[in-house]
Amino acid sequence: MIGKCVVKEEKGYMHKSHSYFGEKFSFTHSYDKQPPDSLDNRHCHDVYEILYVMEGVGRFIVEGTSFDIKAGTLMRIRPFEYHSLEIDSQQPYERYVIHFSLSSLVDDAVNLFLKFMENTDGSSGKIYIPGTLSQNVLPLLERFGTIETLPRSEGELYARMLMSELILFL
Repeated sequence: MIGKCVVKEEKGYMHKSHSYFGEKFSFTHSYDKQPPDSLDNRHCHDVYEILYVMEGVGRFIVEGTSFDIKAGTLMRIRPFEYHSLEIDSQQPYERYVIHFSLSSLVDDAVNLFLKFMENTDGSSGKIYIPGTLSQNVLPLLERFGTIETLPRSEGELYARMLMSELILFL
């Protein structure tokens, strides 16, 4: 596991980020006090992505479909789906982002995850997690931050367990 903490302050813009990168997944928790209107250009990944919004509002565009996002929004993005983000720069923006391959899940969680990814129209998309459920998701996401304290092999195993637990919860 490789852990990285970044804090940048420039011209009233503050960005804090904690990232962890393993062989089969990456995890980032980021906070922008005053985010730029557009954080990422249109891009895609060769792995799945889950974005969970803790704070902020904006639009997340996946394959041309626009989704309004706010605190409690969870976005599901499949490999090779192009996506981008537009954020209201007048409000802080905090999020958790996890990139992973199916091999980072324990076997029993793979089929559950694939069902979780299904939409009636076959696309990825948004799930809104109301406040009561959000209170349960946050401690689980925060546990990803402890991975870097473990030896590499234990960290990889713990990451698989956490990923599978997150899928079972959702």
